[in-house]
Amino acid sequence: MSGFTSAAGISPTTVTTSAQAPLGFEMVAPDGDNGLKTYVYIKAGSPIASKQLVTRDSAGGNAFLGAGAAAAPTSAMNVLGLSEVAIAANSYGFVCKSGVTTAVGDGTVAAGEPIVASAAVGATVSGLSGAGADVTAAIGVALASDGGGPADISVLLKL
Repeated sequence: MSGFTSAAGISPTTVTTSAQAPLGFEMVAPDGDNGLKTYVYIKAGSPIASKQLVTRDSAGGNAFLGAGAAAAPTSAMNVLGLSEVAIAANSYGFVCKSGVTTAVGDGTVAAGEPIVASAAVGATVSGLSGAGADVTAAIGVALASDGGGPADISVLLKL
């Protein structure tokens, strides 16, 4: 099930304490010269900050119950997206799963490099470099470097 731009009066920045769409609902929105963005509707199992990498909350038993990513190796299959707004615990909102958005790099990200969920710093992204790196774990590509320290960076997600 998907909608375009604002479905049923909700937008990608809408956060509510009651469900406004089915969990897993996808919304597609134009993003100027960056093409289209795809958002997925989730329920936050714990507080999620803006620009935070969001993973499935396995304790909740629902594929679209999200939580801020822990500092641990995370399969790309368990990443729901990146939050563009804060979502309080037990509230509902959208996370970006595809398109250009802002993430927090963990200090290892170079421009043009595939990115993965950071195993060192929770809710951030790491650069995936080096011979033998498993690019199947990538969730997107960095459009900018994080300069060797935690910093906001532009990324292209492909989840």
